[in-house]
Amino acid sequence: MKIGIIVHSKTGNTLSAALKIQEKLIVGGHSAEIAKVIPVDEQVYDAQSVRLQTNPSIDKYDALVLCASVRGGKLSPAMTAYLNEIRTFSGKKAACLLTQFFPFSAWGGNQAMAQMTGILKSKGAEVQG
Repeated sequence: MKIGIIVHSKTGNTLSAALKIQEKLIVGGHSAEIAKVIPVDEQVYDAQSVRLQTNPSIDKYDALVLCASVRGGKLSPAMTAYLNEIRTFSGKKAACLLTQFFPFSAWGGNQAMAQMTGILKSKGAEVQG
């Protein structure tokens, strides 16, 4: 199975977690590659105002792992903008990974995960886990 690990990482923490996932998937016999979502400006906090420098295509992947951070109790603006730009996730299995500063998921993680999975499901993804 060809798996795309789509990552937005501002500090490198989320990318570090994504690299560990990639390693495990490859050891498990899958083809897994990382594609980065990079905004033009990391300091833009309104997802509708984010312009993306890189916007990875998902067409070549059978499944996706989407990795991002929680910012201000929400999904990172860059990942939100990326997900909103993709027309459809129909036919794609998707898993989500979030990193956050706070130690409790109720302090933003739950809300960000609901936001991420909600966008994916509304565009036809089969969200796993």
